[in-house]
Amino acid sequence: HKDPYGDIWLGTWGNGVIRYSHNVFRQYNKSNGMSDDVISCISSDRQGNTWFGTFSAGLIFFYGDQFTALRVADGLPDNNVRAITQDANGDMWFATMNGIAKYDGIEIKTWNQKNGLSYNRIGALVTDGKKIYAGTLSGEINVIENGKVTVYTPPAVLGMSEIISMLYTRDGSVWIGTV
Repeated sequence: HKDPYGDIWLGTWGNGVIRYSHNVFRQYNKSNGMSDDVISCISSDRQGNTWFGTFSAGLIFFYGDQFTALRVADGLPDNNVRAITQDANGDMWFATMNGIAKYDGIEIKTWNQKNGLSYNRIGALVTDGKKIYAGTLSGEINVIENGKVTVYTPPAVLGMSEIISMLYTRDGSVWIGTV
């Protein structure tokens, strides 16, 4: 992932993150600030923070030289974070294994099966700025717009199972990756 400052961040499965900045590699892990060494996703917001989704310790955001964590205790639906995106209002959205969270910088609002999602295990998340598109690990696409969830179930002939990646393109297309 390339952040707004031009630094390259590499998430690893067991060794934290590696930052490449000004021709220098630096590793961050549990021994020097990270709360988890398994990184599942990385994104940056428009304010310059770099966000890391972890496998078991929630979210970590980095600004300057400081790491700050958001976890279930802070309102996340789960500490296994699979995707991160930012909407046009600047709110951060997170896909977890127990629903979706929206963080406005002050509080966290969540969506799950109790309030409209088709399935709690979210594998991917993208936005067009206004709508949030969430792919589930059971193959549905949940779209959140103005707080309301609409569920789309692709035809069985497509054979879509676990949605693990999504990409929103400038022409308004949403590309979906499955396993």
